[in-house]
Amino acid sequence: MFFIPLFESQLKTKYIGREFVYLRETTSTNLNAIEAIKKDTHGYTCLAEKQLNGVGRRNTKWYSTPYKSLTFSFLIRENTSFDNRHLSLLVATSVSEAYELILGKKLKFKFPNDLILNNKKVGGILINKIKYKSTNFFVVGIGINVNDNIDDLEIKGSTSISIELDQSIQREPFLAFILNFFEKNYVSCKIPIDEWMNGCCHVNQLVKFNVGNSAYSGIFKSLNEDGSAKIEINNELKNISSAIFEL
Repeated sequence: MFFIPLFESQLKTKYIGREFVYLRETTSTNLNAIEAIKKDTHGYTCLAEKQLNGVGRRNTKWYSTPYKSLTFSFLIRENTSFDNRHLSLLVATSVSEAYELILGKKLKFKFPNDLILNNKKVGGILINKIKYKSTNFFVVGIGINVNDNIDDLEIKGSTSISIELDQSIQREPFLAFILNFFEKNYVSCKIPIDEWMNGCCHVNQLVKFNVGNSAYSGIFKSLNEDGSAKIEINNELKNISSAIFEL
């Protein structure tokens, strides 16, 4: 179960998570958040134990384990300081701050939207920008394997916090801390390029990726100010705005 009073006792935000919906099952928490746009509910947050059609980037299926994972989405009005790429960096670093508050260490990141623990994927981020009437919104979807065991995981190369640390953690304060840090960072309008780079797990490493139907490989060097990746290919620096990297 997810104990809402425990979650609420740790939530320190002004907006995000203040309208909170907990569901045993839903089609997609992102779809729930999109529906909330019609009410202009800045900060609406939906957590579901099971998604019937949860998706990641490029419509890949996202699996979660009921009562063990954190699978949630929240809705925010656009802050013009951030675009989709910047927001993905902000979410990743906010999750890492929450993780550090509980466990005293930080997560790592893989471009563009993966959360990494001990060189394995422990979570992912999906950002959608949607315009409704005259207002732009971001729908932020996050999936984190928290207390899943090995038999729960269906994606090769993935892991959970519980597996890697050999301990379970309470999901309620973890979620509250993520939202607390995110709102603080979002309001600050600071783009966390340096913070993300400090946590990147593949700086100066060979990465493989596809752009359209073409396959490429190169050395990941850094992020540009717009959040795109700077890759060295055949001794030339190329800017890659969107690609799924393989290490």
